[in-house]
Amino acid sequence: MIHALDTNVILHYLNTNRKVMANFRDAVKNKTFMVIPKATDYEVMRGFYHTPCPDREAIYNQIKKFCPIIEIEPDMWDRAAQIWAQLRKKNRTIGDADLLIASQCIVNGYKLITNNTGHFIPVVELNTGLTIVDWA
Repeated sequence: MIHALDTNVILHYLNTNRKVMANFRDAVKNKTFMVIPKATDYEVMRGFYHTPCPDREAIYNQIKKFCPIIEIEPDMWDRAAQIWAQLRKKNRTIGDADLLIASQCIVNGYKLITNNTGHFIPVVELNTGLTIVDWA
């Protein structure tokens, strides 16, 4: 099973959250294949552009060598739009980046590693096939 990293997991790692770091080390030790959705990369990088932190950015660049960035394909955009419409009909919303991250996981069959399960529970409740795991 391929694991996709949500933005907050990477940020917790960069902020030396012990539990996230231990889970990441275990995943590496167990040779778990991990990827970074493009929307996750966007959110992390915009943070560095807003508030530069060369030390943490260097660590993130090392993570990217181990965890490739997965581009957003046209069918993923379409799946995100479908999910948005389904949620909107239920008067629920999640952010666009989270929609894109979720759609990449659904389309590719990835397990989403996140510490913000609340952001993704509405997508899970639609029976989309999204699987989330909380590393916190």
